[in-house]
Amino acid sequence: MRALRAGTIRRDAATLVGCVAIVVSALSASFVPAASADAAGAVGAPGTAMVQTRARQLSMAGAPWGFAGLNAYNANSRGNCWYQLAGTDGLATMAATSGATAVRVWFFQSLLVTPGYGTPGQLDWTLFDDTLARARVAGLRVMAVLDDHWGACGPGGTKTPIWYQKRYATDRAAGWPYAGDQLPLTYREFVAAVAARYRDDPTVLSWTPINEPRVCAWNGSDILRTFTADIVGVIKAADPDHLVSLGTIGRDECAVSGDDYRALHAIDGVDLCELHDYYGPGAGLPGDAVNGTAARLEQCAALGKPAIVGELGMTLGIGPGAAADRSAALATRLDAYRAAGVAGVLVWQWGDADHTGPDPLIVAPGDPFLAVLADRASSWPQWAAWAAPSGPPPVVPELPWAALAGVSALVVFGGAVLVLG
Repeated sequence: MRALRAGTIRRDAATLVGCVAIVVSALSASFVPAASADAAGAVGAPGTAMVQTRARQLSMAGAPWGFAGLNAYNANSRGNCWYQLAGTDGLATMAATSGATAVRVWFFQSLLVTPGYGTPGQLDWTLFDDTLARARVAGLRVMAVLDDHWGACGPGGTKTPIWYQKRYATDRAAGWPYAGDQLPLTYREFVAAVAARYRDDPTVLSWTPINEPRVCAWNGSDILRTFTADIVGVIKAADPDHLVSLGTIGRDECAVSGDDYRALHAIDGVDLCELHDYYGPGAGLPGDAVNGTAARLEQCAALGKPAIVGELGMTLGIGPGAAADRSAALATRLDAYRAAGVAGVLVWQWGDADHTGPDPLIVAPGDPFLAVLADRASSWPQWAAWAAPSGPPPVVPELPWAALAGVSALVVFGGAVLVLG
């Protein structure tokens, strides 16, 4: 439910069908329809409006919004999480060559204690400040991931059931950046701190507590849901306005398979349903009837929440036509998701020309897929306005109080607006 803001009445039309709302006014100018200039100015201009949910889609400044982009998990790396992308023009290059409108980045506590930067034993927030500033200039919204289940780019290794049960709130992970060191904050404390610091920065698209969480234990589902409810509560207490996504793969991983996926995303404060897709080439939506992407999208629809694909990866084959083949396969999958009403997709993984390495998932400058991505990214917001299988959420114009002068009553019935002067 939307909160009323001073000077503005907002209502979703779906909640108004069959209802009559009468607003009696004693104001003194003539009615003027809500202006769309703010919405138009916000699109493509990060820093002016936060991304919000509207039923099963996203919106920005009241206008439909969707995204297509890339993962660049190492955007905060100073050489300690793959190659150094922090402090460079890497995000600007990525955005310019791909047309991406969003990027997914690791925002781990461990990256804020890089040797040689800041004060030892303290968090060097200038790293995140700079990365968000560079993303803003590049026209990118940032999905900020706060830790990784697999232990990438930080201490502690793969997270265990006991970590999800209690150690996330009590332990300061040891052995980083050097043996014998500890991180300054517990994970729970860090989540509160980072959310509070950037609560007013619209460049942040969403917070993701853990990348690809799972708990393999007899009571794993209960443990993961309890952990998620607590951490999402921590985020929303510090930052009630940014969205939260859970970083889930959404296949058959422990505590997230079957109906556990729905129950996890039904938790209050979880705003987005997330999927990761490494199924490989093929037409339509991949996966089986129980844990496949179509099943997940049905669960998201039942919850009334937007669905996003946080990671979409396909391997690059060998041979002269391999890049073109992968580009075509990714285009097919993007179009399937777009037609299914998915609010946004991020392809795994950007790598600059000097750091493609042996990873066949990397998308680098010169890849033919970048032109495909630019085309889809430019049109995704328009698709987001109507592509949901059940149709788009009806739009009710915003009605500023100051614009209702001389109006004796405003009647909303069955989604129609009638102004009585």
